[in-house]
Amino acid sequence: MKGVYIMIYMVSGPIASGKGEVANAIRNAYGDSNVSIFVLSDLLRAEAKRMGLNVTRENLKAIGDEWRRQMGVGVLGEKIIPLVSKLAQQNKIVVIDSIRLCAEADVIRNVFTSSLFLFVEADERTRAQRVLSRARSDDKTIVDIPQTLQQEWIDFELLGLKQMVDVIINGSLPLAEIQQKIQGIIK
Repeated sequence: MKGVYIMIYMVSGPIASGKGEVANAIRNAYGDSNVSIFVLSDLLRAEAKRMGLNVTRENLKAIGDEWRRQMGVGVLGEKIIPLVSKLAQQNKIVVIDSIRLCAEADVIRNVFTSSLFLFVEADERTRAQRVLSRARSDDKTIVDIPQTLQQEWIDFELLGLKQMVDVIINGSLPLAEIQQKIQGIIK
């Protein structure tokens, strides 16, 4: 697999920071038919459903922890590679959203020769509002939003990932400004 040429945009950041908006801005910049978006946490959501579990943050974390224990800390990066590789013939641009661990980023970067790593951050107030307003089933199970938003920095390697990235994007900006920033990055 080493040496496959496909442009990979890797996106990381805390819960509700605007990662999905950045991924969509990349898709809009290149055109819908040219870009595929993968969300690593969707692998965990699919596994929870396969196992007959409710899609809660606790269940997703438990599945991720178990996979990492069994298959190594870069397992989500490894699991996404075949899906991304399959698209190499169709779309030459792929966005991999929700990278949470340095090992996941390393696995992806070691396989694909052309990548740009983006970190999206937003203030806690904006993130809390987004968690309350979006319709994800795992967000609805959060009891203490401020605690969850702070705990994520501990549970995942967000500080380490932030040091690995090529570009940091302020996800608190208006959507038009985020799209303009993405346009500047991809040119």
